[in-house]
Amino acid sequence: MRFSRRDHANETTLEVGGTLNDVTAPDLRSATDQIIDEQRMHVTVDLSRLDVIDNAGVHAIVRLYKHARCYGGTVRLVGLTGQPLALFKSLRLDRVFPI
Repeated sequence: MRFSRRDHANETTLEVGGTLNDVTAPDLRSATDQIIDEQRMHVTVDLSRLDVIDNAGVHAIVRLYKHARCYGGTVRLVGLTGQPLALFKSLRLDRVFPI
């Protein structure tokens, strides 16, 4: 898994690629914890380069969403395709996240 973060004003874009699973999710959680601690108001998670995600990866993203909502922030997912999109739809998270 690889990821990068860009901040602009009160917006943050987090790009995630590769495989996001129980092995790599802790690395992403560290990045999302920093975003949470900084109370970034609007976060876009770009998953266009994400090939595979499992429940641990979904949990890391949902955790970011829950914490952002606590301080009035928003989390938006973009670029979901293939297996990641199918998993989000099967979990009905496409009804929670603006995708």
